[in-house]
Amino acid sequence: MPAARSSLFAADWRHLRARWPQARRNHVSMEVDDPFLTAYPQNLLRDGRAAEICYLLYRGQPGTGILLHTKSYYPEQAYRLPTGGLAPGEDPVAGVVREVAEETGLEVREESAGSRTGCIADFAGLLTYSFRHLQLEREFTFASFMFAIQAPDDMEPQVIDETEQIAGWVWCPPDDLHRVAANLCGLKDSTPDWADWGCFRAAVHAEAAQYFKARGPSDVGHGKAA
Repeated sequence: MPAARSSLFAADWRHLRARWPQARRNHVSMEVDDPFLTAYPQNLLRDGRAAEICYLLYRGQPGTGILLHTKSYYPEQAYRLPTGGLAPGEDPVAGVVREVAEETGLEVREESAGSRTGCIADFAGLLTYSFRHLQLEREFTFASFMFAIQAPDDMEPQVIDETEQIAGWVWCPPDDLHRVAANLCGLKDSTPDWADWGCFRAAVHAEAAQYFKARGPSDVGHGKAA
């Protein structure tokens, strides 16, 4: 990986890799244009954020399905893995605990703490991005910190923060995450204004699919540091 890329979010990566040494890192470069990064709601860099958490939440075991959501302003049937922006300097572990609580109502601990709480089963990896924006004639960086979250078997998501504008949930088998990625990339044909957003969002789904394929349903969480 080139030096400029390897320096992205290096401190957070070192800290998390020390706890979860099996975690992988990957990088995506994209050429993008307006309205991606320039207009709400596609300006993921608003409020100074430079990264997000992405959570892979499942009930009991991953094979029961990974939680996807859609929002009221998304193109039709644009379901995706939930994410949440990280404030500058915010710890990714604290960020995923906060976001899961706001978006699903589930209390998450770093270790299993009872039948009514969730736990961080694994740090699934770091995906970094380089964007070259044609209209702005600038380059930007971003990152997605991916966490596997184990929820109770009977967990049902309940939105706590209504400003999230979540309009629906579905449970997706891990093997179908590549299909979800393809659907997001396909927005360029059905909803051109969402083309770059869809391709950007597709990347983390492809990475999540590879994570579950490499780890196997019974291995998720087994690499967690003591």
